[in-house]
Amino acid sequence: MSFYDEDFCNCEYVYNQNINIDFDGFRNSKEFFFLDNRTPEPDIDALNIGREINNSLMEKYLKVKKSKLGYKNALKNQYSDCDQLDSRHYMMSCFIFSYLNSISFNPDNILEIGGGFGNWCYINQDIVNYKKWTILDLPFVTNLQRWFINKELKDVSRINLISYSDNNDYKNLINQKNVFDLIIATHSLSELKMEIFNEYLNKILTKTKYLFYAYSKKQHNGQGNPQDKIDLLNKHFLKVKEINSERGVVGNIIYKNKNL
Repeated sequence: MSFYDEDFCNCEYVYNQNINIDFDGFRNSKEFFFLDNRTPEPDIDALNIGREINNSLMEKYLKVKKSKLGYKNALKNQYSDCDQLDSRHYMMSCFIFSYLNSISFNPDNILEIGGGFGNWCYINQDIVNYKKWTILDLPFVTNLQRWFINKELKDVSRINLISYSDNNDYKNLINQKNVFDLIIATHSLSELKMEIFNEYLNKILTKTKYLFYAYSKKQHNGQGNPQDKIDLLNKHFLKVKEINSERGVVGNIIYKNKNL
């Protein structure tokens, strides 16, 4: 089956046609437009939500050194110390890890579905005491992640990158008996078509103790009704905490697996 829709297929086609692609400029390249990292200003609302959740933890994220990778040929103001993407990742990280800390649960084994360029594991490498962080993503995005992570992370031995094109790694992932402590599934999962979403739910999501799910409450063409996906998740997971962000348009939910 296809794990992603036509827009991503087009991006992968452009990427594969450009054998001389320069990752040094990925933040402004048409191949990676969907990474949503082109707004240089921070999301003030997200930062305020993070401070309300856990101000001391938010301060730790704000002190993370901003990665300067990927800005080749970019405008000067795109070197912001905290852009929109960073501030939203900080807020969501505060939400997730503050809750898990409050119940004395340390997520040793984390799976991230759709990891962008690797920013989540980068900002958390010195804040979350994880033992293994796996990213499952599109084949050509995995190449970008590998480039970024090898340059920016201090300890890459804790990182495991899996692309859908690697049948052996993907099969091992869905067939493994060990469960994940936490799956991070932001918009990349919620924007999938229902058929693909069900595939993830049945083969991957049910193998985690905790799930973080972020989604747009607005319905987009071809992606199904957001509430239908929530209804499916509610069959397997118990909602333990929820907040809204982006002025109420985005829902952020922490789930606990009912069976684990």
